[in-house]
Order: sequence, then structure tokens, then C-alpha cells
Amino acid sequence: MQRKRVWTMTTVNANDNATMNAANDEDEPLTAPGTSPYPVDLRVAGEPAVVVGGGRVATRKVTHLLNAGAKVTVISPELDEALAERAKNGEIAWRAKDYETGDLADARVVIACTDDRDVNHQVVADAKPGQLVNNTADPQESDFFNVAVIEQGKLIVTVSSKGVDPALVRRVKQRLAGVLPDLLAGEE
Repeated sequence: MQRKRVWTMTTVNANDNATMNAANDEDEPLTAPGTSPYPVDLRVAGEPAVVVGGGRVATRKVTHLLNAGAKVTVISPELDEALAERAKNGEIAWRAKDYETGDLADARVVIACTDDRDVNHQVVADAKPGQLVNNTADPQESDFFNVAVIEQGKLIVTVSSKGVDPALVRRVKQRLAGVLPDLLAGEE
């Protein structure tokens, strides 16, 4: 099932929220119209978010949602150690159970990141209009793709492969993180 809406959180922006195209200083599109997601920063502070899954991927997603100020609920029978600690400290709500239709309730952001494709697909199918859904196992079923983030001073640089090549994104992030301080020398 392919989602009709696509949202992405891919941006390169400075304090004034201006979006820059690092690969192309022209106003020409880099890809054919309709084939790229629209780059935005998504404000989720105070918004309810549901993460279905309790493993390593869920831990990364929860960390970013918490950093953005979302109110996170994790639905999973088990949690990895880092998520269990966050639940113990009250940073997240944990529903220690398997996912069931109806668990998404009032969530604004939904992330399906279990190791069961059928469960992830069900999460997507259960999402209501207005809920932004990311199926980490299938970009075609996602409204948005998560990105690699590099923060340097007042600048946030994000890198995306439109959800298709996480390894490439990690390599580019590492390279950018290495050169960004030199590029910004004297800017702060």
C-alpha cells in the first residue's frame, strides 16, 4: 500500500530558516518534478508521537523525537536497554504489549520500526488522515523519511537519500561533520 502524501525532514537551514541547495546554486531542479520530497523542518514540540517497536532503530527515532520536544509513547512488548532507562525515568510512556489497531489514537507522528513487516504495514494501514507515518522498512509506505543530522552552532545540516540508502547517508554525514567546522570558521 503506497501512501498518497509524502513529507520529509530534509533541509539545510540556518537561523533565518532559509533553505539552501548545496549541490546547485541555480533555481533549476536537480530531479524531475514530482520525484523529490519537499524539504521541511517539522516542529513536533508538545505533539504526541507513537513509536511501534522497541529495538535499536526505535531508540534512534525516540531520541530524535525527544530532542524535538515530542511526547513519545513506545508500543513494544520489550525495550532495549536505552529505551527501558528512558521509560524508567519517565521520559517516554511505554505500553508493554504488541501493537493493535487503535494504538495510534491521537498521535501526530507515527513511526513503525519493528522487525515484522506485517506489523509495520498494519501500522501504516491504521493511520488516520493528518497522522504523519514513517515505516522504516518501506519508504513507499511512508509520509516522510528521517534524515541524518549534523548540528554546528546555529546551523543544522541534514542529509537524506529519500529513504533508499542509509549507508550512503551515514558516510556523507561523517564527511560533512569533518569539514563543517572549517567551512564555518569565523561565522559564529
